[in-house]
Amino acid sequence: MVVARSDSQLAFLGRIFWMMGGPACLLVSAIMIVNSPGAGWRTGADIVYWVALAGMILGRWVEHQFGSPRNAMGEPTHSGDLQRYILVVAIVGSAVWLAANFVSNNLLV
Repeated sequence: MVVARSDSQLAFLGRIFWMMGGPACLLVSAIMIVNSPGAGWRTGADIVYWVALAGMILGRWVEHQFGSPRNAMGEPTHSGDLQRYILVVAIVGSAVWLAANFVSNNLLV
C-alpha cells in the first residue's frame, strides 16, 4: 500500500526554494558580483546573494517544521541533517561570497 505524503503548501515552497530557487539566485548574483569589478562589497548583487542564502536556510527550516522533510534524493531527514545543512550552507555560501568579491574588487580592477 502506497501512502501519499501530505505536506503543506508552505513546506512545498520552502523545499522548492532551498533546492532550486535559492541556488539559482546565488549563482546569478555571484556572477553579477564578479562581473562588476571595483563596485565594492555592498552592492545590490551582494544584498540579493545574502537574502537568497538566508532564504535557502529558511526554506529548509520551513520544510522541517511544516512538512515531511526529505533530502534531495527523497529520503527522510531529521534535525541533525537540518543543523548540518545550515552549517555547511552558511560556511560555503560565505566563502563563495568572499571569493567573488575578492576577485571582483582586487583582481579584476
